[in-house]
Amino acid sequence: MATNSPHTTAAALLREGVQAAERGNRVKARFLIRQAVEHAPSGGPAWLWLAELADSPDDHLDCLRQAHHANPKDATTATALANALVGYGAELASQGRPDEGRQAFREALQIDPANVPALLWAADTAPTPEEAVGLYGRVLALDPANEIARDGVELHRPTAELCPICRTARPRGARACPACRAVLALDNPTAFDGPTVCDVAVVEANLPRLGTAAERDPAEWLPLGLAYLNLGRSALAACALKAAVGQPALDPAVREQVLRIAERQLSGKSTVRIRRPDVTPAATGPRVIVAAHDPATRATVSAALGSAGYRTTCVCDGTEIHAAVLLDGAPDLVVLAADMPNLSGAAAGVMLRQRTATKAVPILFLADTDRQVKKARGQLTGRVEYLTRPFQPIELLAVAEHLAPVSPSPLDAETVIMDSDTRTDLPVPPEVRSAPAGCTPTTRLEPPPARATPPASTVPAAPASGRRP
Repeated sequence: MATNSPHTTAAALLREGVQAAERGNRVKARFLIRQAVEHAPSGGPAWLWLAELADSPDDHLDCLRQAHHANPKDATTATALANALVGYGAELASQGRPDEGRQAFREALQIDPANVPALLWAADTAPTPEEAVGLYGRVLALDPANEIARDGVELHRPTAELCPICRTARPRGARACPACRAVLALDNPTAFDGPTVCDVAVVEANLPRLGTAAERDPAEWLPLGLAYLNLGRSALAACALKAAVGQPALDPAVREQVLRIAERQLSGKSTVRIRRPDVTPAATGPRVIVAAHDPATRATVSAALGSAGYRTTCVCDGTEIHAAVLLDGAPDLVVLAADMPNLSGAAAGVMLRQRTATKAVPILFLADTDRQVKKARGQLTGRVEYLTRPFQPIELLAVAEHLAPVSPSPLDAETVIMDSDTRTDLPVPPEVRSAPAGCTPTTRLEPPPARATPPASTVPAAPASGRRP
């Protein structure tokens, strides 16, 4: 006589347990489903049913943990467990047990790092102002308009503040960020005579966010300038700092410090030498921004366009295009390479279309594969042409002439290099314009709907900043 396997027995017990639960017999349902998980401990649906039938918050949490352990990739189970942990931790914090509450919030954040209620409760119960400000900073990175997080940062401002570059908490007045190691003090202009000891990968990873923030809020030009200073990109730093100086809300003492740094960067006194290109007379052809990470691509494209009378400005990353626009205004054409760090060619093109000054500028997209072209076609709008490498210079010029025709009698072309690989050719702008205008997350055997909170409770409202509930 054949015997049933443990999984067959577990399925039968689960079926009977679900039927009992649907008839309202919770005691029998729990008994049967408990037997089911004893036969098959990795049965995620059975553990979810037990969580639904739990008669205490502790039992509810334990069953959700087992369900998550059985199927860690299931997003619904993970969210339910994280929310239940937030509710459990909030109850502990309300009972005057903040240390135990913090453990629950930390467990929730390990499961769901973007869980805003968990971040807010963890900040409210944080043992130090620096930790609290750091957690509020993570909330603001997810939701810049979150008033509780804003109030929390202001509450702890006397002792801690956020790094303007990486948004990590630091002691108030610290001269450098302990996380990204960027120099933040502005009282010593010589500190930025060359690249600092900052974590280049972290600072560069924040450039897209800083650039977008500066376009939206002129007060953010200063953090962007600080990032460029720490990376040793003098012309871009001076450009952003000059825009920051023009903001009326800037503290006068800070404005004076920023002006000294910007002037030093442009004067050539820093170890990163800056000089104006030898151009006599200046070209009058269309101006083109060439964005490509590969120096050979920049050189090839710039030389080909320059030979036809175009003026080219080269940048090595999509995040630097906005600074080139700020420096000389909107170009007549933008050439974008597909593969660039921090901000890809397609993403840079989308950003150009979102900005008032560049939304109508034609784009020439340089791709390595047909797949990149297909992907970019789904993202880019307006006047866009595509070239797949390798291509001949004559092909590049034909497309450029179609998008931005050269004047009938172009003078010699001007080429301005603004990339970090060839900083000896960085330009000294005669004047830096202010920020452009507009910059101002039968029987049912399937799991029940996951309950986000322990039985007979709800997810607590986010704590009022600085006051424990």
